[in-house]
Amino acid sequence: MIPKVIYLGLIGLLLVGCVPPPQPSPYSSAYTTADDPMLKRAVVKLIREYKRLDARVQRHERALRSMDKSSKSIKKFVSEKPKHDYSVKVGVPRVNVRSKPSVSSRIYGTASRGESFVVIDKTDTNWYKIKHKGTTAWIHGSAITKEE
Repeated sequence: MIPKVIYLGLIGLLLVGCVPPPQPSPYSSAYTTADDPMLKRAVVKLIREYKRLDARVQRHERALRSMDKSSKSIKKFVSEKPKHDYSVKVGVPRVNVRSKPSVSSRIYGTASRGESFVVIDKTDTNWYKIKHKGTTAWIHGSAITKEE
């Protein structure tokens, strides 16, 4: 039989060996991430993941904004009813199709002799608003003739 004092001493040694030494609290001034390399790696990994996800969210937001703009123009194009009930045909070898009724506006493309367009609107300055390749565009009246 083991004396009671020695028995308690052995149990105390076993317990002391099993319990890790106390660590400083994360809220104390003595605690830093340098004290815990695993925590430092985890924080760096989280920051990288946050930046990656943030960039992805920004790309999606830009795509949604551009889709919203294009859907507005599509809705406008689809809902736009022609004010005039006739078509026109290009009567010159080649004519510029423009974004606005002005010779200084952006050129969407060109139209060749014989191409037909539905007239949506007409200005007092002889510009015709037409449907051209899925969008609305403008063409000058000097380059077209009315179809019968």
